[in-house]
Amino acid sequence: MRYIWFACICLTLAIGGLFCNNPKYTYEPSWYKGHLRTMQKHLATISQGLKSYYAKNNRYPDNNEGLTVLDNIRKNPELPDEYEYERRGRDIKVFEAGILSPWLTPFVYENRRGFPPELFQGSPATDDSGQHYSVRVDEGIYVYSLGTRMTYVEYKWLLVKMWAVRIGILLILVMFIMLFRKAKKPDKQVLIKRILKTFGGVILILISLLVGPAAMVTCYLMSSFSLHRRPEMIKKYNALLEEYHQRGVINDATYQKTKTALEKVDKLIEDEKIR
Repeated sequence: MRYIWFACICLTLAIGGLFCNNPKYTYEPSWYKGHLRTMQKHLATISQGLKSYYAKNNRYPDNNEGLTVLDNIRKNPELPDEYEYERRGRDIKVFEAGILSPWLTPFVYENRRGFPPELFQGSPATDDSGQHYSVRVDEGIYVYSLGTRMTYVEYKWLLVKMWAVRIGILLILVMFIMLFRKAKKPDKQVLIKRILKTFGGVILILISLLVGPAAMVTCYLMSSFSLHRRPEMIKKYNALLEEYHQRGVINDATYQKTKTALEKVDKLIEDEKIR
């Protein structure tokens, strides 16, 4: 029976090596971390802009003014109206109703001062104690990105799955080693023949398993801040915008202005003026 457990150990090592070095776990974590680092820098830039605004005006913008009043951010190039714009993947852009992330989705600004706390119940910024996708500029002043929140949640689940696979393989390997040590030792010549057969089979299996991942590597050379997730992000943003409008956090004019501005961005993307 020992050769059976030896074969199990070899197969566990081979399959474990495949899964633990899966391109998904090799490339995606750094891809996610790169996006999160970039968005942290953008949030810090906006935070500094708000603090500079406060230093000049002794107040923060209200929710209807939003981020449109930040002069230092407005020095960045704005979105085009009538000409093509080659989108640089990591830039933020000013548009009529605020500031767009590299996904071309608006950053959300919350000035909670003077409002009942329940109006902001369920805000993503409240749940982000570690400020992974938001920034607390001051007491009651928050900025966050719904796209970054989605990215962060996906990244955390990726890490959970990655470590679950690694720990599971390790536990199986330990179990097989224990069974191998307890199994009855066969005749030496028989053992050698069985080991050679097992070893040869494992090599063939290992080669076949590793060929697939090598061909999959190019699948994880993912583009920076691709727009393919933008519809999902915009859907979440529109739901939040509608909710804040109904609660009275923003007025009718701001709501309509934001909706119209987003429609213009959507049209630019649809007409491939932004690509």
